[in-house]
Amino acid sequence: MSFSKFLTRSTTSVRTDTFRHPANRMCTAINRCLRPAINHAQQRGGLPITMLRHSPSLMRYEAKSLKHSREQHAGFREQEAIRSREQQAVSFQHFENQPNCYREQQAQSREQETLGSQKQQVTLRSQKQLARSLERFEG
Repeated sequence: MSFSKFLTRSTTSVRTDTFRHPANRMCTAINRCLRPAINHAQQRGGLPITMLRHSPSLMRYEAKSLKHSREQHAGFREQEAIRSREQQAVSFQHFENQPNCYREQQAQSREQETLGSQKQQVTLRSQKQLARSLERFEG
């Protein structure tokens, strides 16, 4: 059995090539179960799925393997989503902290400015005192 890229043209062709017409394709329970898996595989791209014999065990095996790959992919997507959510949370926290950091820096710079101005005032006072003492000493 071979499934082409377009499901409307998917046919069940046996070696005799008599069942080429899409109306003659098998409509069994297994086929119905396989349909979503086949759709998924075709969306993923790659080679078309070909099954040479209509053995139910082979079809079940194909369905299981496709389902397994689908589940793995879903798990991977879940992990990616969790990771991206954590990253967003971290970046949002950083964004939230930015104003606080800015405020802290501003406060520190103000403190340094006030300390600097106090030091300047002290040095001015000491210079004035020195000038007075020099005047007294000279005078």
